[in-house]
Amino acid sequence: MSGADALDRLAERYGIVASYHDIWGAAHAASAGTKRALLRTMGVVADNEEAAEASLRALEEAECARMLPPVIVCSTSGRCSVPVWCAERDGGELRWTMVAETGERWEGTTAPQVTDRRTSPTGPRALRALELDAGPFPIGYHSLDVTGPDGERDTSTLIVTPDTCYGIEDAVGDARVWGIAAQLYGLRSDRNWGIGDYGDLGDLAAEGAGKGAAAIGINPVHAGFAADPHHFSPYSPSSRIFLNHLNIDVTAVPEFADCPLARELMASEQVCRALETARAADLVDYASVSAAKLPVLEALHRRFVEAASPDRKRAFATFREGWGDSLERHAIFEALHAHFFGTDMHLWSWRTWPEPYRDCESAEVAAFAAEHAERVDFFAWLQWIADLQLCVSHRRAREAGMPIGVYRDLAVASDGGGSMAWSWPQVVLAGASVGAPPDDLGPMGQNWGLSPLSPQGLRKTAYVPFIHALRANMRHAGALRIDHVMALTRLFWIPPGKTGRDGAYVQYPFEDLIRIVALESRRHSCIVIGEDLGTLPAGFPETLQRFGVLSYRIMSFERNDDGGLKQPSQYPERALVAVATHDMPTVRGQWVGRDIDWRGRVVEGITPEWVDSSHADRRRTRQSTIAALRDAGLDPGDDAADQPTPGLAEAVHRFIARTPSRLLMVQLEDLLDLDEQANLPGTSSEHPNWQRRLPCTVGELFSHPHAGRIIAALNEERRR
Repeated sequence: MSGADALDRLAERYGIVASYHDIWGAAHAASAGTKRALLRTMGVVADNEEAAEASLRALEEAECARMLPPVIVCSTSGRCSVPVWCAERDGGELRWTMVAETGERWEGTTAPQVTDRRTSPTGPRALRALELDAGPFPIGYHSLDVTGPDGERDTSTLIVTPDTCYGIEDAVGDARVWGIAAQLYGLRSDRNWGIGDYGDLGDLAAEGAGKGAAAIGINPVHAGFAADPHHFSPYSPSSRIFLNHLNIDVTAVPEFADCPLARELMASEQVCRALETARAADLVDYASVSAAKLPVLEALHRRFVEAASPDRKRAFATFREGWGDSLERHAIFEALHAHFFGTDMHLWSWRTWPEPYRDCESAEVAAFAAEHAERVDFFAWLQWIADLQLCVSHRRAREAGMPIGVYRDLAVASDGGGSMAWSWPQVVLAGASVGAPPDDLGPMGQNWGLSPLSPQGLRKTAYVPFIHALRANMRHAGALRIDHVMALTRLFWIPPGKTGRDGAYVQYPFEDLIRIVALESRRHSCIVIGEDLGTLPAGFPETLQRFGVLSYRIMSFERNDDGGLKQPSQYPERALVAVATHDMPTVRGQWVGRDIDWRGRVVEGITPEWVDSSHADRRRTRQSTIAALRDAGLDPGDDAADQPTPGLAEAVHRFIARTPSRLLMVQLEDLLDLDEQANLPGTSSEHPNWQRRLPCTVGELFSHPHAGRIIAALNEERRR
């Protein structure tokens, strides 16, 4: 075996894809340097040919050293084949016992033939396939125990899943429904603290239900960094499992009613002035919001500790016990992050902390948690309060008549400096980052600055971090959008210090992951939408459809071979459809080229010629949109090709409302005829991403005449 062969085989075994085709159809091979760098990120040494050969041998020996794989995922409708490695010998039976999470037991014996042999440090090993009929097994997370012919015994997690997700037909029957997409932080009310909160979400849901909306979609509300409110992108969280405490409605916390210190803080001149400024601002000032909210929340926590009823304390204890180590580690991380970052700004990432504190299971971390138990308790309590308030918002939506209710969003990954990476370092990997290969908008590729999940680490932990993220985000939700759903099958990894030109795709155990999605979807009665925009692997869309995951269709991307927009009848039924996303211009913004002007002002390297050319392209896009609208019998107005006419947005939304697609989402920004978008991809501080607040309160939204026209159009078209 040559060194190149060893490296290529090793990379293949760890899921590194040898080559890919870009959007122009050109093939790109992963270089040897890229393979070595990504393997190094995975903890695999392949710096030279001898090291690659040694790592390949070590992998093969490790695979047969353990009797069972750490996790097996199978369908309740078929047979389950379990690979079993035993000491080599002819004949002999395998005895197995399956204990369901409910306590039910199944057991049996079998004598399968040997299908492979290997040599391990402990001696010769033989592979046998244990075939189980999963039909009688309930769906869920079970324990499989196997004993070999020589008495060797091992236990694995057996996950039995349904074959499809909870479907939209389960929620709405055969209706075609519509919902409202909102940026939670941007909601405005007379009582919030300069940032939309879970109380505002409940109000919006109640108001929207009365207008005919079936769902309220929100941006990810994952946990950020309590000690650093400047790190506020909802798609770059500290943890995808836990919630953003800044969205807590402080005055709705039960302890607020009888907490003198909280009332004193609220009445202080400093807080009153800060609240007045924050409520009037056009942008969310996360640092000011945090500075105002956290002291009051700390006072409410102390009141809870001192005076909460036994039942209320028991409810918190139950919540804390239910999330187990995941919540404890997150709360300890928050306390440690505040401790280290508060003393030295260079200690923002846990990877720069003193060595003993980088290990979440170290004695030093345990000692810190014991010494700062009240602070750790506070951060766990914040999660409980946020969870309770989100629960109330979803319940209000359903009680108001929404068949779906709150529709949440799961970010593709988390920040490598956050609590999820600290809690699961063998799963959330340091060094490499995820992104996208070069394309028209990013000739150097996109680097999202997020840490990838290790396929091997996921398997070794029986997918627990992934399962917890699904459970947390399907909890108190009727639908979940999985951002960049292709990450279930492959994700573009970029080596440390490199650009997207040097990246490569890494494969994930797609069949296992999508089956777990289906299991959690069924358990939570939660519809799943896969954000499947862009170039997809062959067969991927069909597999998503087979598992009941709704596709995600955006009007401007749905084009025929001649470049013209598809007509409504050409859209699939099992899909969510929308005019645009939070990363795209609003209807008005697209027409006036607001995003183009922004790029011309703030993006380095953008020339006046590029701006002029982009505006010319946009004029052609407007013309093709007008042509499609008129082909559909819709009149956007005589001057619509040149300016956003009063009838333009209504015509556009009537167009997508006529599609057979079961769910339509309309952005609040389009209901209010705004020209600014939530996020301008490719920018950070140059553009106020994830900061814009709506110009009116939740109570005033639906009295806006523009909103009234679009809602009337949606109700009329969707009920046909």
